[in-house]
Amino acid sequence: MSNPNEITMRSITELEMDLMALRDAIVDESNCGKLKVLCLNLKVDLFAMKSILPEVILPIIKIKELLRLQEKINQLYQDDSLGLFSKIQRANEILNEDKELLKKYPDSRMLGKGSFGVVIQVGQNCIKRVYRHTPRELCMNELVLCDYLIGHPLHHVVKIFSVDKEAREITMEYCDGGTLENALQSHEFKYPVVDVVDQLFSMLESLDAHSLMHKDLTARNILIQKDPLLLKLSDFGLATMDFQNPWNFRQKNASAPSSTLISSTYDLRSIGHIIWLIGLRTKLNVIMELGQKVKSGQGRLETLTMWAQLRSLKLM
Repeated sequence: MSNPNEITMRSITELEMDLMALRDAIVDESNCGKLKVLCLNLKVDLFAMKSILPEVILPIIKIKELLRLQEKINQLYQDDSLGLFSKIQRANEILNEDKELLKKYPDSRMLGKGSFGVVIQVGQNCIKRVYRHTPRELCMNELVLCDYLIGHPLHHVVKIFSVDKEAREITMEYCDGGTLENALQSHEFKYPVVDVVDQLFSMLESLDAHSLMHKDLTARNILIQKDPLLLKLSDFGLATMDFQNPWNFRQKNASAPSSTLISSTYDLRSIGHIIWLIGLRTKLNVIMELGQKVKSGQGRLETLTMWAQLRSLKLM
């Protein structure tokens, strides 16, 4: 028969390790169930250990360890200072919502997901589901803006086909080249650098011309259409549009206004960071320098002039 003294001392060590694992855990859908069980077991195990204390003779140092461990666990439960239980609950909700979406569209496949939504491919289209936990202002902002963009003629913005506000779903075109982020992370960047940088500047001008500011312009939010090569912007959760003076593309014979260079400095600098990443990935110093100057806040006209000079020198 095992010595209860040995069991208790070993259990203290095991509980300490479990507590450390919880504090260091990166919570996601793959481990949220396990972490939830671990949290509950910590309390159960601690209660069981305290119940047998009268039957066990422990060194003073072990009693102090047990009391210190109890204090740590209680603090974790009381103030949730790490946001641990909130993260576990959120991950559980996301996991259930993903399952619900895939069940609704049985022939779909998941393309990607972020903090506030998931994208699946259904036939030749994509559907983005905005998660329930998304702050209401962000959720409604994207749904309302995408609803306005249905049928838009914007060359560098993904085509929007429909918006279901009740289901929080946006149906859009499927781009077969994935994201620019994936292309940059691949073994070899297979797209012509000059063409890609040209399209990034063209994308910025397109946003300007339609009083649209994206505010989350990253490589993961730029989709690639392969043939012909075309970069398309997606994910409008943070975007804003000047509805007082937009180009009404639904009105026949409407003419687009000339660019007023209103894009936020943030969008311009974000484009600069992407260009810098392309230069880093392709080992082209001139592209890295261009991206760095755009990131540092160099003016739009100066940037375009610099790019035109680089193109004329054919250094790439």
